[in-house]
Amino acid sequence: MNGPSTLQKSTIGGIYFANGILSFSVGELVLSTLLFGTASISCSLILLDPLVL
Repeated sequence: MNGPSTLQKSTIGGIYFANGILSFSVGELVLSTLLFGTASISCSLILLDPLVL
């Protein structure tokens, strides 16, 4: 397997996005910006499995 499935990437991105909206509504603007950025990056990257030695 070359990386996480689309469902896993979408789930992780959705969790970060939901946390970003929650943080934005509370007023934690810096944290929400970081969470939105993390959601965007985690959905775009193709992460490889770690090497097994």
